[in-house]
Amino acid sequence: MDMPPERVKGKNYKCNECGERFKGVGRRPMCPSCQSEDVVEE
Repeated sequence: MDMPPERVKGKNYKCNECGERFKGVGRRPMCPSCQSEDVVEE
């Protein structure tokens, strides 16, 4: 079942590679800026 993006609750993450802060979903979020998987939940 697909859900509209506005209904999905993302978590706040910060990339350890470039410092970008973003909302992500899933088990292994990826930085939208540099595509690193080295991110931490804030």
